[in-house]
Amino acid sequence: MYTQNVDSFSHLVDRLCVENIKLADFVRRLEIEQKKDEPDLALVSGLYKGVRLANESRASVKNHLDRMLSEAINSGRYDVLSEQRTFTLPTDDREEIITREDPGAEFQDGPKKDE
Repeated sequence: MYTQNVDSFSHLVDRLCVENIKLADFVRRLEIEQKKDEPDLALVSGLYKGVRLANESRASVKNHLDRMLSEAINSGRYDVLSEQRTFTLPTDDREEIITREDPGAEFQDGPKKDE
């Protein structure tokens, strides 16, 4: 059984997205620094390390996802421990909230005072 926000499919996909973003940022910054006439070698070294670590993390998460998907496909099951939420959904009509021009307007000025 998998645990929400620890090793569930959605958590790992989220983690994979984060690692891809980190990798892209390291690569972008490395390319910019390397184009300079006198690049900061310590920074370049640190960015290369960041690229390597982000690649390793990305590969590890991807391998974990591959194993999880193979297990789910082979067994025909994907069991996740349910999570109890500490909040309740608004009582307003959801359709009305979704179609509002500014759906978060009532939360911007803090809680409403009783009139």
